Amino acid sequence: MSSSVVKCSFAVDERRARGYGFWPMEDRAYQGKAVRQVDWGLRSGKRMLLVAPTGAGKTCMGAMLAKKGSGAIVWVTHTKDLVEQSAQKLREFVPRVGIIAAGQQPDPFAPVQVASVQTLLAREIELRADLLLCDEAHHFCSDEWRGVVDAIHAKSSVGLTATPERGDGKPLGDMYDELVVAASYSELTAGGYLVPLRVLRPESELDRGLAQKVRAAYEAQGEGRSGFVFARTKKEAHSLAEEFTATGIPSAMVSDESEADERRECLAGLSREVARLRLLTNVYALTEGVDVPSASVAIYARRLGHAGLMLQTAGRILRPSLGKTDALLLDLPGVTHRLGLPNEDREYSLHGEGIRRTAKGMALKVCMYCGMTSESGGPCPRCGKAAEVKKAKPLRIYNAELRAVYAGSSTPSWAKRAELDRLRSQANAKGYQAAWVVKQYELLFGEKPALGREAGEAEKQAEFDRLVQAARAQGYQPGWAQHRYHAAYGAFPPKSWVLRAQEELGATT
Repeated sequence: MSSSVVKCSFAVDERRARGYGFWPMEDRAYQGKAVRQVDWGLRSGKRMLLVAPTGAGKTCMGAMLAKKGSGAIVWVTHTKDLVEQSAQKLREFVPRVGIIAAGQQPDPFAPVQVASVQTLLAREIELRADLLLCDEAHHFCSDEWRGVVDAIHAKSSVGLTATPERGDGKPLGDMYDELVVAASYSELTAGGYLVPLRVLRPESELDRGLAQKVRAAYEAQGEGRSGFVFARTKKEAHSLAEEFTATGIPSAMVSDESEADERRECLAGLSREVARLRLLTNVYALTEGVDVPSASVAIYARRLGHAGLMLQTAGRILRPSLGKTDALLLDLPGVTHRLGLPNEDREYSLHGEGIRRTAKGMALKVCMYCGMTSESGGPCPRCGKAAEVKKAKPLRIYNAELRAVYAGSSTPSWAKRAELDRLRSQANAKGYQAAWVVKQYELLFGEKPALGREAGEAEKQAEFDRLVQAARAQGYQPGWAQHRYHAAYGAFPPKSWVLRAQEELGATT
């Protein structure tokens, strides 16, 4: 172990003790591993998608790929803030970066170009690239934006995103060939790269409305934290900002119509260094390209349709900062009942569901004292009280038979034969019809048994006689017994048996 690594580890522990909890981007081992995996895929001619949850250093990993690349490199993104942030990060890795965006001085000979997709559309600029990197790749699915990407004619392509799905939840398999996940939420939290998240929500998801009024919920449970309110409409967002400010909680509203300087000023006002504002209300205008590490509360004042949007919004408050020990989500409509907790580990795919909860999911509990939702096990992380241990109920014994587990139609023939014999024996012992044997066999192996060949004539005749007696007792038509016999043995009973049964039936009527 080198001295620099030891020094870095010591610094991390010291920061973590102070509640700071993060390492420099270039010291994160998972980033180098993810970059190597993406690079290997590119060398195989694949279009690669790099998935990195908020706080994992997606832009940093993209810059590392740009540094490894050669020839012309184009980085495309979709907001002015992201253009500036991306160029700034890239300049830490490569010496010369040009910007293609409104209000920026171009540098056409720079080997790396950061381009605004809106500018490429407006100016109809044609570019050529050896490597194309699409930031927030899930946005490049529309026909218009996809056309911009296709027009660049890149030899290699990498998409960067924290949420690999379209707005309708569909995956990105038509744009990329292979997916690499840099790290999970649990890994990032355990490493100090993200802070733990506490969630407060109603007992179940609400079809309409909110569990509490937004201001009342914040005053009661927001702990005076700074952060974001996600509203349904701009009118509601503006009204909430005014309401908060009028009651001594300085707030502002940011929308897609806000000027860049106004937006920048509002975000700066929310930071610890300025602390002029407590809350910023918005309608999804602050889901991407927002980096205010000191922000530690998010309030859902509206329903969310899919997991990608939830992960983006909650991600705004998970970054570590000096003195910040956790983040708080006030889920007023209870959408996390349906979508899962934002910091829950998930599976990502280019096919089927782009983002899905793991089969195991996360075991949750709701504190009966303060209402906080957290992982099961141990005392409540908010109030410290432990849940009451319920007395276990007496164990119920069902006296059910234990049965072997078979591999469906792939089960060896000897095992099928043994099971058929067991079913026939059980049916005889309990007086079940042969049709029961057929049904149980089909459930196990997905096919009908050759019961007609296995049963002898005496067994078949006895079964037909039982069916005739059952039909007589239930008042069924005479043909019922014949059809039940056919279902069991694959053939109708001999005509002589049918005539004999009819004669017996006539003699008794």
